[in-house]
Amino acid sequence: MKRTKFLLWCVAVSVLALCSLLFSALTNTPKAFVEAVPMAPANVATGAEPVQPPLTNCCLRRINKVMKGNRTADFGVPYNCDTGQTFKGVTKIALTLNTTNPTCDQDVAVPNGSRLEAACSTIRRADLFGHSVCEFIIKHPTSGVTHFSGSLVLVDRASQPPPTGCRTCNTVGFLEGWIDGKGQGQFASLKLQAVVTARATMPTTNQTRPFLGDLNGTLLKCP
Repeated sequence: MKRTKFLLWCVAVSVLALCSLLFSALTNTPKAFVEAVPMAPANVATGAEPVQPPLTNCCLRRINKVMKGNRTADFGVPYNCDTGQTFKGVTKIALTLNTTNPTCDQDVAVPNGSRLEAACSTIRRADLFGHSVCEFIIKHPTSGVTHFSGSLVLVDRASQPPPTGCRTCNTVGFLEGWIDGKGQGQFASLKLQAVVTARATMPTTNQTRPFLGDLNGTLLKCP
């Protein structure tokens, strides 16, 4: 009996000691460490949240426009980077949009002659490789009412090399980008998302250069 009581006493003491150690570890663990412990990912394969389908029944139309106009630039004093002399400044774009292939253009909100105007924050290198982040509007050709507004990103001297493309990766006089816009007024239910490709050379300070491009993508109509 005495031996049994002694064993029980030893177990109780051991449990109390273990609890004390655990309590001390928890209370002295750095807060940053506790907060950094990740939650189990919802999707084990990708570590991302599960992809959900659209919440509403959106309808889809093609949009395909030829864009023609010009681009001007105003750059400041150059500065040096490890990739060479670099400039930062503002570029402005003014384009007229038209349909040339009705089969590829199911647009109902950008009539022929509509005007796209954009103001861009631009960085370029001396070799005219450049990156522009722009705010744009698309206006009705006669009334001047804004039908779309949003963002436009352009990368000069960016093109697809083989095997997916037919140009070198740094073609002079060629750019690619994307446009993301929201309909305004009577077109508020529309969202414009499209790829932009163009034959256009980055202008230098106080230059105006031609811009001939293509806008090809989607118009989403959601209730």
